[in-house]
Formats: sequence, C-alpha cells, structure tokens
Amino acid sequence: MGKDDGGAVTTGIARLHDAPELAGPGRLGLVTHPTGVLPPGTCLFEGTDLSEGRGTTQPFEIVGAPYPDGRFAPALAELGLPGVHFRDLRFRPAFHKHAGRTLRGVQLHVTDRAAFAPVRTAVAMLAVVRRLHPDDFAWHTVDGGAEGTGHRHLIDLLCGSDRLRRAVDADEDPLPLCDPPAPPGGWAGDDVLLYPADPAPRPEGRCPR
Repeated sequence: MGKDDGGAVTTGIARLHDAPELAGPGRLGLVTHPTGVLPPGTCLFEGTDLSEGRGTTQPFEIVGAPYPDGRFAPALAELGLPGVHFRDLRFRPAFHKHAGRTLRGVQLHVTDRAAFAPVRTAVAMLAVVRRLHPDDFAWHTVDGGAEGTGHRHLIDLLCGSDRLRRAVDADEDPLPLCDPPAPPGGWAGDDVLLYPADPAPRPEGRCPR
C-alpha cells in the first residue's frame, strides 16, 4: 500500500509504470502499459453505474455510460488536472457493465506520470459527471439493492467511508478529501518515543545496524 500525490491510499499497482515489463493481462485485465497507473483512481467507477472499461481492451483507461454527452471531456479539461489529457470517445464493452451497448465517455491519456495523481483525478471526474447528469448518475450497492433502502454502497467500501459519496451528492468540492492529513503535533512526548521524533539524517548509502 502507498499514497499518491494527493495523499490517498493506493495499491502497488500504481508502480507498474516503474516496471513496464510487469504490465500485462492479469486479474484486472490490464493489457496496455499506460493502464498501470490508472486503476488506483478509475477503480472508483466500479462503485457507479459508469463502465470503467471492463469488457474492452482498455480497462480503467476509459470510462463511460449511455448518458454522458459532449460536455464531459471539455468540463474535465477545464479543471486543469496535472499530468492527464481527456479525449472524448465512444466504446462498446463486450461484457460487464452495459455489455453490447454503445457508451460515451472519456479516455485518459497520462502525459506526465510524475505529476499525475490518479485518485484526485478520478474524484474530480466523479464530481463532474454527477454535476452534468444528476438525474442519470447512480451509485452501485453491494448487493444490487436500490439506493435509499439501507443497502451498502460499493463506493463507500472502496473509499473506506461515505464522505466522498456524500460530498459528490451534495455538489460539494470533494478534492479536499484527497489532501494529505496534517501531521499530528505533540501527539506523544519524547519520554515515550522509542526513537527521536526528528532523527539525524543517515549518511547516504548506509543502512541502519
């Protein structure tokens, strides 16, 4: 586990771009090298009614549904999110969500892997598509039950809480949820710490004994 530039928890799959020889078909169906940096963010769309590209050759690289229109990609471009370009496209999944239907959405092109923050990008995308299509957008529940019937939302399980879902539904800016938490100040005294709170830097190339 780790954190992306926005401070959100991600998985080791975000590091596939450091080892492109490891990229290939697997449990997630990843088949292209750029796709390896995207799932920590676009996996959030598994908690919605939008396709995250499963059933295509570009899973987690493309996102769409039957209802988005030509406003989606320009609205995302206006956000100026770092390290990514959004391309309007149509696609038809062979299986999984909306199988056999023509969908419209966006393809994510990572232009700067160092600057790209996958979770912040996906969170912004969720807010935009919900704002553009409030009557069509829907969250998925774990057991397939309807919203508002006490069923758990998959997005809450993916995020660890319902804060993102509630912020998006309230049309609030959800990006502050991705900011790293401030380090605690004075949370423990030096008398109870096993190691100094601010140890001297170790000489480069030397390991602790």
